[in-house]
Amino acid sequence: MISFDEGTPRSVKIKDTFDSLPYSLIFVTFSGLVKYINEKAEHLFHIELEEIINKNLFLDSPLSKELSIILEEKFDDVINGDIFGKKAFCIKLEGKPHLLNLYMSQIKLFNRPYIQIIIDELKVQESITFQSEKKFKDIIENSKEGYFELDLKGTFTFVNQALCKSLGYTSEELLGMSYKDLMDEQTIKKAFKAFNGVYSKNQERKHFQYEIITKSGEILYGETNINLAYNSEGKIIGFRGFMRDITEQKRSEIKLKESEKRFRTLYENIPCGTVIIDENYRIKGVNQRTCEITGFSDEELHGKLCDIICPKGSLSKRCPIWEENVTSLRDMDTFIKHKDGSKTPILKNAKRIQIDGKVHILENIYDNSHQKEIETLIKKENEKLKELEKMRKKFLDVAAHELKTPLTSLYGASQLITELYHGQKFNNNSEIEELLTMINHSSERLVNLVSNLLDISRIETNNFKLEKNPKDLTYLLFKCLRDVQYLIKERNLTITENLPEELIINIDAQKIERVIINLISNAIKYTPSGGSIRIDLLKNDHFALLSITDSGIGLTRDQIKRVFNKFADINKPTDEFNIKMNGSGLGLHISKEIVKLHNGEITAESEGLNKGSKFTIKLPL
Repeated sequence: MISFDEGTPRSVKIKDTFDSLPYSLIFVTFSGLVKYINEKAEHLFHIELEEIINKNLFLDSPLSKELSIILEEKFDDVINGDIFGKKAFCIKLEGKPHLLNLYMSQIKLFNRPYIQIIIDELKVQESITFQSEKKFKDIIENSKEGYFELDLKGTFTFVNQALCKSLGYTSEELLGMSYKDLMDEQTIKKAFKAFNGVYSKNQERKHFQYEIITKSGEILYGETNINLAYNSEGKIIGFRGFMRDITEQKRSEIKLKESEKRFRTLYENIPCGTVIIDENYRIKGVNQRTCEITGFSDEELHGKLCDIICPKGSLSKRCPIWEENVTSLRDMDTFIKHKDGSKTPILKNAKRIQIDGKVHILENIYDNSHQKEIETLIKKENEKLKELEKMRKKFLDVAAHELKTPLTSLYGASQLITELYHGQKFNNNSEIEELLTMINHSSERLVNLVSNLLDISRIETNNFKLEKNPKDLTYLLFKCLRDVQYLIKERNLTITENLPEELIINIDAQKIERVIINLISNAIKYTPSGGSIRIDLLKNDHFALLSITDSGIGLTRDQIKRVFNKFADINKPTDEFNIKMNGSGLGLHISKEIVKLHNGEITAESEGLNKGSKFTIKLPL
């Protein structure tokens, strides 16, 4: 209860003043507790102060439930600084109708804030009297907020001094003017729509914001709860409302929006992706670059758990920012998930930030895929360089060994021929023929080695080209067998052929002949004397299959894996099986490359050492 019995002349005088007022006066706290009603209010509501004190105006409805509903609807607005007025409305008290004018605003008494409610009763059977109207207008006139009344055409019929002061006009200047005289075209359309909505729906328009032009030409921002105005007969005669000056607030909002727009522009155009994550591991914001990196749209990411793109996040609960209380992280070499299921390598910085008083994580992500590709390429090239270095060393070793032997033979043979020729120490031509044969074989080995080395170089530089034409593969096989017939006889081998009469295929005959010669020669070389070789040529709907099977020394599993490699070091027991020839390790590799260029396959099979080998070529028809 507000105490007016402090014994001071001032407090007694204030109470007497309130009790002498010609209208009902009620003071309530911001929580709705009734603290005072004057004598006029006691008489109107048939209740004494002691009966109503400290009761809740809305929960207990000590005055009138109908009135409490009207007051509660506007109570929060008044607490926030609005002023509420309602004219000529009817409620029932003690079963009888009462016509009332209502006004509600904030007030300070004894340095404490209250809500004052002023209720002026009108006679039901009469129109609003001049005296009652004057009382209401006097209250409005003393309000600190602008108040206006318009007729249905939008012409001002009443304004208070607060409104005149805000707009820079006198009341005489404003009365008779239209609200449209104070607005630009866009705002006029907006205001007309608002007034029309209030009229057609018979419903208050809350917090209507608009721009208004003052007399000096400045822009003022106002906010109004637009209500309908009625005469004493309940007929709509226009509109009314308080104008709250929100210019400073609006300018601050505009500056904030401009600042946000500048930030958003920077945010959307920085070259790195940005992700904002709350403490519940949910994504609260991403920029366009993040969407480009991940393939998700902003709508698909916003509000989702961060593990939709993060490699750890909510599922593992191992985010170091949250779980290990780390303030920030820099240059994390990690990856981010893409919508298609792939992963993009990134560099990530993460930092704790405050947004609206709550801790969030700000992550900046840089697409590192191009750099990773370069690193991978460099790594591969380094591996190639290492391999080339190994090949170079091995080549030098092989070349030195392979060239030295035939060259020494050639040199020795040529010296001996020279001595024999000059000394005439030979008795028949057989000695010369043997030496010439040695020179021929050594020279042939040198030619083949150099040829193979040249082919390897062409293959590695993509200069090994094919000249394909339709050829009879059966004829080509017979030709190859004739070329090595002397070796077959020398090794006392049995050859079995299973060949069709003709098999036409589109190939580079010279290069395929070289492959066949190489495979047959190997079978001859690594099959001990008295062994056998079988050659099969078959045809199905799509391929020609050529297989060469021998009963030779065979291959281990490890040797099969390496047999087509460059300079393949396949140790063979040459002495044990009377095998005098050894290769450079290039023939099978070149054969494989030739078959690959024909879009074919070449494979090697063996059940193990001393169990023979089988090489198969598969060529498309």
